[in-house]
Amino acid sequence: MEDKEEKKDYLTRIYYAARARGICHNQKEFAEAMGVNQSTISQALAGNEKYLTDRLIRNVKRWVEWSGVLTLETKEP
Repeated sequence: MEDKEEKKDYLTRIYYAARARGICHNQKEFAEAMGVNQSTISQALAGNEKYLTDRLIRNVKRWVEWSGVLTLETKEP
């Protein structure tokens, strides 16, 4: 992923999928589940390019594979 919006959209989709599955209820729990600082997730979800790093996206992808968060159909708001 190279585009800021693409990264933000991916992260947002994963966040809402995790909430829909009950893995987390808020950004703090989402960050804790991935071992990432809450402010990093908050800033990245807000679209702050400084926080939408390739490293964060790699870590999220690894977490997605491990957690299976995308194995169920979910609806985004």
